[in-house]
Amino acid sequence: MSSVPAGGPRQNVRDTTPQHQSLDNNFPEASVKSPADVAYISMIAQTRGMSVGPMPLGKMFDSFMPMPASFKPRTVPLDAFKKVRGARTEKEFEARFLACLKELKGFTEFEVVDCSNALDKFSGTLIRPDAAVYKKDKDKDNENEDENAGGENKDDNKDDNDGEDENDSENEDHHEKAKKKKAKKAKKAKQEAPPRVILLRWGKVELFFEFKRRSSHDPHRAGECGSVMLEAIDNAGAIKARGQIFTYLGAQMSRQPGRIFTFAVGIYGENARFYICDKSGVIVSVIIPYVDSPGLLMEFFQRFEQLSDEQRGLDTTIAPATEKERAVFEAAVSQQHMLERAGKSRTIPSAFPKYHSENEVYKVPVIDSESEQTKYFIIARPIRERLSPFAPGTQVYLALSLDGFDMDADVPEMKKLVNRLCFVKDLWRVGTAPAEIDVYRDLKKFKVPHIVPIEFGGDVKGPDGREQTTFVDVYARDHSKSVREWKVPCFPLDSRIRHRLVMKLGHPLASATSAKELVQVIRDALYCLIQAHNKSLILHRNINKENIMISPTKRTTGREKLARGILGGWENARYLGSTGVTQRTFSVSDAIGTSAACTLVLTYPATVYVAVCIGCPVEQLAQTSYGLR
Repeated sequence: MSSVPAGGPRQNVRDTTPQHQSLDNNFPEASVKSPADVAYISMIAQTRGMSVGPMPLGKMFDSFMPMPASFKPRTVPLDAFKKVRGARTEKEFEARFLACLKELKGFTEFEVVDCSNALDKFSGTLIRPDAAVYKKDKDKDNENEDENAGGENKDDNKDDNDGEDENDSENEDHHEKAKKKKAKKAKKAKQEAPPRVILLRWGKVELFFEFKRRSSHDPHRAGECGSVMLEAIDNAGAIKARGQIFTYLGAQMSRQPGRIFTFAVGIYGENARFYICDKSGVIVSVIIPYVDSPGLLMEFFQRFEQLSDEQRGLDTTIAPATEKERAVFEAAVSQQHMLERAGKSRTIPSAFPKYHSENEVYKVPVIDSESEQTKYFIIARPIRERLSPFAPGTQVYLALSLDGFDMDADVPEMKKLVNRLCFVKDLWRVGTAPAEIDVYRDLKKFKVPHIVPIEFGGDVKGPDGREQTTFVDVYARDHSKSVREWKVPCFPLDSRIRHRLVMKLGHPLASATSAKELVQVIRDALYCLIQAHNKSLILHRNINKENIMISPTKRTTGREKLARGILGGWENARYLGSTGVTQRTFSVSDAIGTSAACTLVLTYPATVYVAVCIGCPVEQLAQTSYGLR
């Protein structure tokens, strides 16, 4: 394949790339059959130009899957995957490939599970890959082996005892016939019974497969279909495949708090591609003709299995919670639910998930950037899932603080456990942008009112003490000769640093008890926005309904106690006077950011009207109107 010179600035790449009008034609709304398809189409637009490659397989192995000098690839028969040829349906194609892989014993420490009919109980969109690779539970396997061995011994003892008693031979024949008849009925019932439901455990997925029977559905064919970048735009199958792969990558990274980067495999007809994804982009390998050269595919699996947890992209500072830690966390959450049902507490965000035994629960460290102190928290699933695999990847978790908590002592009163609940926010910030914790400290320094109470936080460090950063962006920005030989144009990708901070609990706007209270809360948030600009020259740039919350504390207004509004989500904030941001460039869109936020501002006069109708004093609201012009 001839090399394509690296692209220039973002707008140049965009100008020389065919617009995605073909996406509308090849992927019409009529073909959208489920919410999962909607997620795939959304992901297609979000991930355009984020693929870096095609990277030569040798470079990918040396850079991301290094092996010791003693490593020797397995010898694989040349006809190992010949059976995949001739498959008439995608389901048959997938079944043949997995059968060949099982016959070759591609994995020994991992197990491959067919997930095409798996059920993800926590996702209404049924987002699931075709097959997933899990790490085997050795303790469980040992238990099964012991049970099987015990069963065999019992059968042997039974046979010996039966042999000693010759007088009961006729009864034995009768029992044997009855047993065979019963087994035959059971086999028939099993054949007629519906298939066993397989639960998809995203929290334990180490690697996943995406299967397409046709080679033309390879979503990363550059130069073959009129695309300048590493994206196929000539048919709906290839476009949808790209949306599927990136959606699955996002789901895996969203469900695994300790996931820094991840691997994936795409099987397209008789070809394969390998993917390595982090929060800045994805590296795509060259085409691997695995049917004709099965050794390359098997070497990938062999190398993957010998990688350490860190080399497979896991943050080992995040560990699964112990049974006692899980029990304490669930007790605190249950008590919060009881308070909500009793009307003694507002609800936490509406998407607050049910925490039960099937959820993975983790123990997460948070390091303060000022004091260098480390505190630990128990978290489970994020409150809202972000399916995009790329930054900022903001995730907010309901958490239980373990600071000063003696896990060996008796479980304290439930009320004390509820007081330990908080939010842990995890995101990947732009390396050149200010850290969110520093923005909060500056806001507090200038006494800006109505900000979310932040306890502490800072950039995340790995086991080696270094900050967790992305690496795909390094290859995207590298225009050296050795890289230009294989890389096709892509968008410039931002370097990202992982950031984590701890916030006190807040409640969603939907928990407001009256229109008057809602007006007061929005007024407080907008007043905070204006004061941040006037006092500290900070632009928020990310106003939305999720970032405006209701504080647990109340303010007395006349004879009434109304809730206070607080404004969070300062990860996109910028300082006036910093690079690219000056007083001359300041506008309402700079301060607000998203189009959804503009809706909030445009409906603000309506809120004032509601306030007048219900008798709310709007003099204070009028004072903030100048900030919306």
